Order: sequence, then structure tokens, then C-alpha cells
Amino acid sequence: MNFAAMEQSLKLKLLGVSILVIGVGIGLAVYLNAGSHAGPVSGYELTDSGAYPLSPFDSKQQMRSMELYGGKMGVMMYQFAIWFGGLWQGRNLARMIWILSAAAAWVCFYLARRSTATGQESDGPR
Repeated sequence: MNFAAMEQSLKLKLLGVSILVIGVGIGLAVYLNAGSHAGPVSGYELTDSGAYPLSPFDSKQQMRSMELYGGKMGVMMYQFAIWFGGLWQGRNLARMIWILSAAAAWVCFYLARRSTATGQESDGPR
């Protein structure tokens, strides 16, 4: 198969399929090999059954001091930073890989359909 002689829409469709297949494969590998991300830990609570991690949001004292120095906006920005950072670790990373590969493949398929609809290709047998 001569890649240079292929039509533009066929190249874009092939690129979209390859992005989708590779993205799903990498996402599946990450999902199976990674645990879930628990988030930041500010300490541990010790009980009879074991130690449990504590989030900074569990401590009223830490949240109060954060609000005192940064205001409510500082607390919201900290919570956003924790949430956004958690998207790129563990199983959430696999989900993001799936979403981004599906979006990139959709763009390729959309551009392939658009190039076919505008008639930029030669009219040949299909």
C-alpha cells in the first residue's frame, strides 16, 4: 500500500483508527497496572483495625488556617489543584488517556468527512 498515493480522507481515517486503538490499548495497560489515587495525605488515624490516611480536608484546623491566609478563593484553588492533579495519576490517568484518544480520533474522523464533503479529493472509484 503506497501511503503517498492514498487520498487525504483515507489517511485521516487511518490516523484516527490508529490513535483510537493505541490510546485504548495504552489506557487499558495503565488501568490494569495502576491503583486508584487516594489524594494528598496530611496524617494517619490509628484505630484497632489499622491506620487510615487523613486528607487535608478532614482537618478543620488546617482548612481554617488555609482560609485565613488565602481566603475562600485560596481554599477553592487548593481543592481544584488537588482534583486536577488527581486526574493524572492512577486509574484516573487511564480514563484521561481514553478520553483524549477518543477526542483526537473524533477530530481526525471529522476532518476526513469534511475533506470528502468539500470535494478536495479526486473523483475515483470507491
